[in-house]
Amino acid sequence: KAFENADDLRAVFNNSSEYEASILSRDEKSSLCIVSVSKSLLSKNELDEFKPAKLGNSSASSNVGAACIAIGFPSAVNDSIIYGTITANSNVLELSDASYSLINTSMKLSPKGSGILINTDGEVLGIFYPALLEMTEPIAGDDVCILGISSIKNLAEALSNGSKRASLGIYGADIPAQIRNSEKLPEGVYVLKLEMDSPAMYSGIQSGDVIKQVDDTSVSSYAALSNLLLKYEKGDTADILLMRQGAGGYFEIKIKVTLK
Repeated sequence: KAFENADDLRAVFNNSSEYEASILSRDEKSSLCIVSVSKSLLSKNELDEFKPAKLGNSSASSNVGAACIAIGFPSAVNDSIIYGTITANSNVLELSDASYSLINTSMKLSPKGSGILINTDGEVLGIFYPALLEMTEPIAGDDVCILGISSIKNLAEALSNGSKRASLGIYGADIPAQIRNSEKLPEGVYVLKLEMDSPAMYSGIQSGDVIKQVDDTSVSSYAALSNLLLKYEKGDTADILLMRQGAGGYFEIKIKVTLK
């Protein structure tokens, strides 16, 4: 969103060099985008010098209580650094068609801040940006929420390849095995609610349905459904097998959906 009205987009590297950049792909729901710089603009020394950052495991339980560092623009000032501690990594950001793990930290970041979170080994654990800080404010409490890098890896790879996630338009949830067994619920993704004017709404999917399969692929979790939608393009048609509760229990329905 920050780039929508920009006339000129430039990328600044850690050696202070600055190059023209462009947006390769954007995910509207998470406000994530991939910014591209042509290799032809960089010198040979820069190509040799710039190395990809190493990604850490943002969901590891050992992260809780560990020291962390926010770099980039965490205080909305160029090249600022803030130190803190990871206080939790079990919270989740629920979006339409997707859910992402969050890292809670003790840091006080600017609402306009952006950058990455690294551990003391220099591994990237998460990213943060104004739209995220706004979306996670009700979840964060006294702490700041940062998007866990492990949960957005598949999305980032898809965006890097120029893909855009097709939209189904549901808010879903996993069904814990204990509840599924006690309530005799089928395995799949439980539909909590529908996004207004979405393909799910127009196709006849209802709150309370359980999505079991998309085309020939079974889905057992909300994350699996989110990753599966990355393989579809806007306008693609998918056959969705779901279970719906009736007077005699759950029964199967197959619905054809044109993704948006």
